[in-house]
Amino acid sequence: MNDSSEVSCKEIQREKTYNTKEVMRKLRLPHATLLHWERLGVLSPRYTLSEGLRIKKYSKRDLERARLIQLLIKTGFYSFEKAVEKLEQLDH
Repeated sequence: MNDSSEVSCKEIQREKTYNTKEVMRKLRLPHATLLHWERLGVLSPRYTLSEGLRIKKYSKRDLERARLIQLLIKTGFYSFEKAVEKLEQLDH
């Protein structure tokens, strides 16, 4: 492994993550909506183990994607489906 890949691995470990309750509070979304968005692939949380429990963690990117979808829908020009399509276009 070279030095640059070691640095990026360390950076990933230090990346700010959010648990489910934090995401629900920040986005003002119910748990069922988060689960639905995960099933659709809009959010891609990572799982970590802590004291034998599997903990779901969302990245800053997950929050940014969800906020963008919310903003697009709020404009009134986008349905949820169209907002997700627009987001996928921006990702590519």
